Amino acid sequence: MKTQTVEQKTIPPSNPVWKKYPALFSFGLILILLLIFFREVLFENKTFLPPDAITSQCFKTFIQGALHQGIYPLWNPYIFCGMPSFASLSSVPNSIHHGLIFNFISAILDMLKNGLSTHFIRILINYFLLGGFVFLYLRNKKLSPSVCFYSSIAFVFMPQIIAYAAFGHTTKLETAVFIPILFLLIEKLLEKRNLLFFSLTGLCVGLQLLLAHIQIAFYTHLMIGIFLIYWVIQTYREEKNLKLIFQGIGLWAGAIVLGALVSSVLNLSIWEYAHYSIRGGASSGLDYGYATSWSFPPSEMTTFFIPSFMGFGGSTYWGPMPFTDFPLYFGIVTFLLAGLAILLNRNRTTWFFIILAVISLLMSFGKHFPVLYGPMFKLLPFFSKFRVPNMVLILFNFAMVVLAGFGLQALLNFKKSNADKSKLIHRYIFGFGTVTALLLFILFIGKGSYLNWAQRIGSNEFAAYDKATGDGLRAMLFLFLSGGAILLAVRGNLKTKHLPLILGVLLIIDLWTVDNRFIEPRNKVEKSAYFSETPEVQFLIEKLKEKNEPFRILPVGDQRTVNWYMYHGIQNVNGYHAAKIKIYQKLLESFDMPNGFLKKYIKPVQGKYTWKTPSEISEKQMRIDQTFLKMTNVKYIVSPYILPDTTLEPVVPPSSRGANGIMQYKHALPRVLFPQKTIQIEGEENILNYMTSGQFDPSMTAILEEKPPFQIEASNDNRATITDYDLHYIKIEAEIKTPSQMVLSEIYYPAGWKAYVNGQETKIFKTDYVLRSIFMYPGTYIIEFKFNPKAFHIGRIVYWASLFFLFCGIIAGFLLERKKLIKTKETS
Repeated sequence: MKTQTVEQKTIPPSNPVWKKYPALFSFGLILILLLIFFREVLFENKTFLPPDAITSQCFKTFIQGALHQGIYPLWNPYIFCGMPSFASLSSVPNSIHHGLIFNFISAILDMLKNGLSTHFIRILINYFLLGGFVFLYLRNKKLSPSVCFYSSIAFVFMPQIIAYAAFGHTTKLETAVFIPILFLLIEKLLEKRNLLFFSLTGLCVGLQLLLAHIQIAFYTHLMIGIFLIYWVIQTYREEKNLKLIFQGIGLWAGAIVLGALVSSVLNLSIWEYAHYSIRGGASSGLDYGYATSWSFPPSEMTTFFIPSFMGFGGSTYWGPMPFTDFPLYFGIVTFLLAGLAILLNRNRTTWFFIILAVISLLMSFGKHFPVLYGPMFKLLPFFSKFRVPNMVLILFNFAMVVLAGFGLQALLNFKKSNADKSKLIHRYIFGFGTVTALLLFILFIGKGSYLNWAQRIGSNEFAAYDKATGDGLRAMLFLFLSGGAILLAVRGNLKTKHLPLILGVLLIIDLWTVDNRFIEPRNKVEKSAYFSETPEVQFLIEKLKEKNEPFRILPVGDQRTVNWYMYHGIQNVNGYHAAKIKIYQKLLESFDMPNGFLKKYIKPVQGKYTWKTPSEISEKQMRIDQTFLKMTNVKYIVSPYILPDTTLEPVVPPSSRGANGIMQYKHALPRVLFPQKTIQIEGEENILNYMTSGQFDPSMTAILEEKPPFQIEASNDNRATITDYDLHYIKIEAEIKTPSQMVLSEIYYPAGWKAYVNGQETKIFKTDYVLRSIFMYPGTYIIEFKFNPKAFHIGRIVYWASLFFLFCGIIAGFLLERKKLIKTKETS
């Protein structure tokens, strides 16, 4: 009789969750770290209140008010006598076309009523996506999940990236999110050459361009362009297949074109406005000196090792970049690992990122490395439209975290038996430590020289020195711990699988220590208090309601952000925008406004400034300044000072020392006026010279740059009243007694503004260099000025059509790839 044996099945041990679902576990950990880091803003009712965030907040009320009325704000009348809002990117973050995915997420978040800061959750999602996309890119390169996670948090918590939220640069963050995913899609497109990746790449290009930070989008495509050249060279060397190369280039170009079409709702308007803004048209751009502001000096590469080597922003910073609040530091552990990639893991990908790191670093030097930056500024299309060369370091940072990932992966794959590489690693870490120790040695031995360097710039040299030495010691500690862990792993005294955890913890401690020095969450009540209505604002709002007649103000000596009055719906002849209308910038410079307005009232006495008496003030300068006030419809001067000027009547005294009061300009002109005569002057300089000569009175004379359609006749009986005034619409009822020229004190901008007299379109003439006017024969008229730019409407149609095409391509491409996969499985 045979005994039957029962076969027992061995149940394999269950893998822990981080091994079973490494990607999900990593994404969850990234989210948890973000929630901890930003806990004060998310859960403690705090907010960030940096100057740039305040500037952005100033636009909020007029944009939201327009959207509430069902009007999309394309024009902004509250600064500079008016300027495009959408085309200048002022209102894009609130655009209905601004990233469909993010709008969907925002709609879900707005339904949450759990006390969280839903506005900041949107920012948090972008940080999460940035980390997730870095993770996906490196996983596609077959790097281990722990390595991908390291690089993800290295990028997300880098000071430059955290600063995007802390300083209100959210559009930079949203645009930078697309760098790793777009690069991944481009690589996949060149590898697979199919409809799915073609459509996904086009969509990704379009969505990034819609996020309104053109400079970072430009740098993204500069990176892709460098990669394409690299890919062509490598592909030709390896395969000698020109057909494959031309297919790849064609697909890349097609995806870029489709992405540009998706973004046409924005970029057609931007392109149109560029011809009128200080950024110039297609063949011109910024002045070289202005464009190279914030060039990254090579000396600041010391901050790659010691973040505070040149101070730490604010009063301690003594480098050549003005208004610097934090160092361009990316973590000494990441720096160490990136070098190991160069030594141990050179392949097609790492060689590209080495090239990218070198090119982007040299570009960031700007005016400090004119051999490269000069030709690029002159020859590379659109390059001259951007300032702040150090912004290109976003590509350098991306390259470094990718290289760090490959360096860490090389350590995980390291075999103890490889004696040559072991010696190389020992020498490299010793050399890296020597450089860091040398910088620290310079700080200790050369204290006097350091203090002299810092003192010349006018910084707090002792505080800068203390921070530098403290960070130097901290850098040595992190280098000792990370380098020690690496050497232990190389020698076999530490399991290499533990390296990502050890180095990741060191990285987080390092970066969080630096990040926490410049993020300053504040109570939300401070934000509300900053924009609260002051006595002078209440007065101005009452005057607007009382007469229902538009007027403008000129703030003088005001310490608040220059766009502050826009928040309250008060029109200002001054303001801040990085791309204001070119002719208005020229006008401000010619009249030396607004700074020159105050200068004429003060004089130096024994090393101090004091007020002049009215008789001491230059009569010519008074006439020149009054010309500006009259032509721009300034009715009130807002200032903490009572100016010694008989043309100004105090109407609201300052409530306390440092608070603002209001003076009414006695000779203010209305928004609509009828000059007595018209003269023609050709040439920009001739016009501005005449206007600033002290002889020009805009109430008597109008300046044209072309021949008028007919001669006007002087009359005091012409009447015009503004009966409707909105963002895109001005209605005027006029009674004209003689052939006349009606001047409207609104900025001349032909790319969208049209004039209609009794329903019939009429020509708008550029008048007084920056204003607009129309000519009319005697009669009773209803005059309408309408802002309806064609570029916006054409772009919107193209946007929806190209978006529909790309979504169809994604669906069709997915189905085709699925069909191929099923067919492959069946045949196998």
